[in-house]
Amino acid sequence: PPRSTLFPYTTLFRSNKVAILSVDLRGWGDTRPSYDPYEIYGWSAPQRWLAYVSAALDDPILGMRIRDGLTALAYLRSRPEIDPEQIVVGGHGMGGVVALHVAEIDGQVRGVFCNEFLSSFQALAASPSYAWEHDAFFPNVLKYYDVPELAADLRVPLLMVNPLDAMKRPLSAATARQLYSQALARGTVEVHAEAAGPQAGAIQVNWADHLWVPTAVSQRSNCDQSAPDSTPRRWVRTRRVLSLSTATR
Repeated sequence: PPRSTLFPYTTLFRSNKVAILSVDLRGWGDTRPSYDPYEIYGWSAPQRWLAYVSAALDDPILGMRIRDGLTALAYLRSRPEIDPEQIVVGGHGMGGVVALHVAEIDGQVRGVFCNEFLSSFQALAASPSYAWEHDAFFPNVLKYYDVPELAADLRVPLLMVNPLDAMKRPLSAATARQLYSQALARGTVEVHAEAAGPQAGAIQVNWADHLWVPTAVSQRSNCDQSAPDSTPRRWVRTRRVLSLSTATR
């Protein structure tokens, strides 16, 4: 797909024995329902229909996608060529929110990243208008937690790049720092707001580089909008996996 979220990784990973599993969670990518000729977009749009019907059945589509992510993770661990202790999960858009849930429920992944993702369910619920599709709503979730609390509870390294508001506008660095202050206090979380184009991709690749070479990890300031550290680093050539919870969303 255009501007694939895999692009920053493919060239680098091909030479470093890193496998990539990109999964189209149900209703996304190649599994996205197609339109029938008689459908009216305003009511019968596939994502709207999936969101409403799944919520009415008390099994929201977002919950189904989280289970899909966990199933994909279990499959990776079953592969003999994969090191189960070096699996990273991540995603773009709502796929990033799915990745956070997968990492929290599983509790054993090496790390998790999300890019251009919904910053909080509260922002979506409180906004009079929104740009996210209907399947971004997670019924009753705010009775229990929100995305910032989920990030704070994770016990693995976490990278968050360009969190978005209800209108899919990037948060400012100051707003992101305040929203994720509890998570940042852990010391293993990086939040990069307002990172543009190539810079966002470089941040993600550099984070993975540091993550898989523990001796090369440096203490960079969170919410840093400057270019990432460009110091060359040696990759340890063992089998590792980057599992994408979704392609582009």
